[in-house]
Amino acid sequence: MALCRKCGKRREGKSFTTNTPGGTPRRTCLMCRNKRRRTLYPGRYGKIRASHKKWVDGHPDYDIKKRYGITWGEYDKLFRKQRGRCAICRKPPNPNSRRKRLSVDHCHATKKVRGLLCSLCNCMVGRLKEDPKKFDRAIRYLEGRLYAIV
Repeated sequence: MALCRKCGKRREGKSFTTNTPGGTPRRTCLMCRNKRRRTLYPGRYGKIRASHKKWVDGHPDYDIKKRYGITWGEYDKLFRKQRGRCAICRKPPNPNSRRKRLSVDHCHATKKVRGLLCSLCNCMVGRLKEDPKKFDRAIRYLEGRLYAIV
């Protein structure tokens, strides 16, 4: 944790990127630097964001490749292998929801893709921190074996 000289808040070390070859960390946090950049260059941020979006739109595999290391073709192959359903609850994606696709589930330690999950199951896996012991405990709790039912 480091102290930002601008806002005076303590933040994680990753908020203070280095700016020199020697690796000396900056004294202002990323949020304060971004706020200052937006005031100094108001029109620039919209142009950069628009040009980046245009580039990403022209390269459809960019986002999924960068995040998970797979292409949309590999996503489709996995989707067909799971018969278009969530790997945990076996439900198809809800066409009326904001997120119309299944989420790519991956191990955060190895970055290896495990399968496709609906947003509810993906959140559940994330909330339990991918810990099998917590899943086992949750199962025992739901089956009534963990505590006596009143």
